[in-house]
Amino acid sequence: MAEPPIAHPINDIHACEDLLGSGISSSFNTSIIESQILNGQTGVVVSYYNQNGNELPSPLPNPYTNTQPNSQIITARVSNSSDLCCFTETSFSFIADPLPSSIQIDDIYSCDNDENGFAVFDLTDVPKELMKGQSGLTIELVDNNNSLILASDYYNFTNLEVNKDYIKAILTNTNTNCSSETIINLLVNDNPKPNQLQIVYGCDDNNDGISEYFDTSNIESQVLNGLTGMTVNYFDQTGKELTSPLPTPYTNSNPYSELITVRVTDNNSTCYAETTLQLQTVTQPNINQPDNLYECDQGNGYAEFDTSKIAQQLIGNQIGLSIEYYDSNDNLLPSPLPVVFQNTEPFSQTINVRVEDTSNPICYSETSFDLIVNELPEIDLEDEYFICNLEPSITLNINSGFNSYNWFYEDGTLISNTDSAEIAEEGNYTITATQIENGITCENSFDFNLIRSVLPEIQQVNFGDLGNNYIEIIAPGDGDFEYSIGGINYQDSNYFSNIEGGIYTVSVRDRDGCGQDSEEVTIIDYPKLFTPNNDGYNDFWHIKGIRNFPLSRILIFDRYGKLLTQLSSIDSGWNGVYNGKEMMSNDYWFKADMGNGRFFYGHFSLKR
Repeated sequence: MAEPPIAHPINDIHACEDLLGSGISSSFNTSIIESQILNGQTGVVVSYYNQNGNELPSPLPNPYTNTQPNSQIITARVSNSSDLCCFTETSFSFIADPLPSSIQIDDIYSCDNDENGFAVFDLTDVPKELMKGQSGLTIELVDNNNSLILASDYYNFTNLEVNKDYIKAILTNTNTNCSSETIINLLVNDNPKPNQLQIVYGCDDNNDGISEYFDTSNIESQVLNGLTGMTVNYFDQTGKELTSPLPTPYTNSNPYSELITVRVTDNNSTCYAETTLQLQTVTQPNINQPDNLYECDQGNGYAEFDTSKIAQQLIGNQIGLSIEYYDSNDNLLPSPLPVVFQNTEPFSQTINVRVEDTSNPICYSETSFDLIVNELPEIDLEDEYFICNLEPSITLNINSGFNSYNWFYEDGTLISNTDSAEIAEEGNYTITATQIENGITCENSFDFNLIRSVLPEIQQVNFGDLGNNYIEIIAPGDGDFEYSIGGINYQDSNYFSNIEGGIYTVSVRDRDGCGQDSEEVTIIDYPKLFTPNNDGYNDFWHIKGIRNFPLSRILIFDRYGKLLTQLSSIDSGWNGVYNGKEMMSNDYWFKADMGNGRFFYGHFSLKR
């Protein structure tokens, strides 16, 4: 029997990962693995298996690339060549050592003071930045020729390429000897070129050389003129730094003229350049406050205003001034305003005014006036009033706060000159009221009619019965009538359809309370079905409305013509019993003699 060979243990094999964080290396050296495992043995076969038991090439490829990130276990089997079932095994790992983390360093800027494309760069902070959060590293800086930069030159390194250069930082782990590289750009910046600023004027409203109206809101955008990544600072004539951005509006501290130094600094390179802002005061136009204009409402809050005196009120006899008018949405209006001007906003509209010195439009004065539409007196009356012929008159009232009142009948007769009037004659009336407000008198008129209603009277009631059940109430007249067949619910129509048989009190009444009239109508009909089961509902059969026919006689028969019972107008009805015996569910016939010469026949069903 063959002796099992020996699989000598070997150490784990390390290699640096190819890409940061990948855990994969393609540089594992497998050249001495087999000799270490065999240690001089012969007559054996060596095979390799991965962590999943899958057989690998033997010998292993060199260099080898791990397929399991970070660490991959390999099992080596040494078998007797004459008996492959006789073997021993050992294991080792391929360990991919991580690369040092390469921190991205921001581009480094320096100012090109002599504009030749070269500048001095301070690299002393680069190693510190790269070492943040890491230990066990060595760092070397090399220029773009791969020449080592000495640490003593870090603070005064000069770029090799014009305007734009780079250096390379090499980070090496002292334990694994794994290295990574990062590129750091060196950018040479010209000093910013601030845009030259125009003189800014501020209006001096009291001629003291001081203005509180310097508009500095656009200074920063003007001086930058599209430059980005810049900071703007301001200094007064003594070199004292001012607030940035400048307050707007700005008040000058030196009368009449003031110089401010504007410094533009590149945020990345700290390179800066300066220019000057000059503030100069000018005299502001003096204007007066015009009067508000008032007019009466000519419809929906609109009116026509006389604006002929506005310009004179604003500037008097001053010359060299221009006037502009704007609505509340800053839309420019004609100047001068039309003499007859209609407001575009109902009831109240503000007109904004701007007066400029034509020789210096930047300095201007502003004011406004209002166009106010007085509401007309509100007359709260109906278009029509109705009174009964029996009523002598009605009294109408409107708001008592107006200045004058006139009530006229259609023939021109003055009925009243107060806030109330007694109206008696049928016909057309006009009420006119006036209200004095804001120094003007506004008048409003209203026309209405008085109609006398005739008492309602039922002239005729048409109706149908025995299945064609309806009631139609005929009541002529010019009143505003409504109709009912029960005296509770009223409707506009005088026609009632699909009603049950029975005795009805039909009514007509005037909506305005001018009386009513009523009559009794009997609609003859009979149930087509009844259920005499003593549940208190539909237990008796009888002709509806029969009580108004005291001489009536109703005969009930079975299907064979046998007389079962006889009913009078005062009976409760038939309960479905004959000779003390409940009749079965079936159809039954009847003959009705109304006692007034009217006969009719029919049949109905009894169900239990």
